Amino acid sequence: MIQTANEYNVDIKFYDSVSDEELYQLYDIADISVFVPESEPWGIFPLETILGGIPTIISDECGVKEVFPDDSMVVETGNIEELSKKILDVYENMEHYRNWTKKASKLIAEEYSWKAYAKRMENFFKKTIKS
Repeated sequence: MIQTANEYNVDIKFYDSVSDEELYQLYDIADISVFVPESEPWGIFPLETILGGIPTIISDECGVKEVFPDDSMVVETGNIEELSKKILDVYENMEHYRNWTKKASKLIAEEYSWKAYAKRMENFFKKTIKS
């Protein structure tokens, strides 16, 4: 990935753990986010980046893919070639993927926010009490 980034003159950085403050600074400057763990049952990071307007690529092992509107931002776990191609595709078609991100962000905000969850729980309890 570093070699491909150099060929295309793309500034790419890899991070491990960072403080919350550093994370929010990175959100402000990021063009693309990549979250491709080999085994991550959920992962809040992709939701945060999408809500922040950052096109986000995830692996097919990431549970959060269930809330994505489609699989256009999902790559096969461990497939570095597919990941590299997806990063380049997003980079070269940024407007398309920003539109996808807006659509995904709206869906996430409407369906998976704490407010939406609380409303579902309230409705559940109301139905339970009536039964």
